[in-house]
Amino acid sequence: MILESRNGKNYSVPAKLLLWGNVVYSDGSEILLASIVSLRSTTVMPAHHRMLFATGDYICDEKTGLSVVEHNNILSTAFAVPALAPATISKCMSTRETVEAMENTDYYIALPPRNQWKLIGWDIRLSTEK
Repeated sequence: MILESRNGKNYSVPAKLLLWGNVVYSDGSEILLASIVSLRSTTVMPAHHRMLFATGDYICDEKTGLSVVEHNNILSTAFAVPALAPATISKCMSTRETVEAMENTDYYIALPPRNQWKLIGWDIRLSTEK
């Protein structure tokens, strides 16, 4: 997760980390930078329609969406996984069609940090009564 400022507001946005770089200036000062590609959200990412605890968006194109950020803009590790975009989901898709669509997607969902999992209902024991 990285911290991005857009339209005067700060957002934590999932990003793919591509490269670390330590820049050394002629005066001897140093700065640690990261090359990233982030999701393209310009607002808070919308909740996924089936996994309401997860948010989703499209990843930027690696050629046009490449950014360099200071190391302190990287907030934490994120769990971002490919998913079907809400507009592409069809009730009539076969398993093979679903897998193929997932392989070709640029839509990702971001799962919340593990310390928040207890807040999304995964710890609720399912009833064994029939």
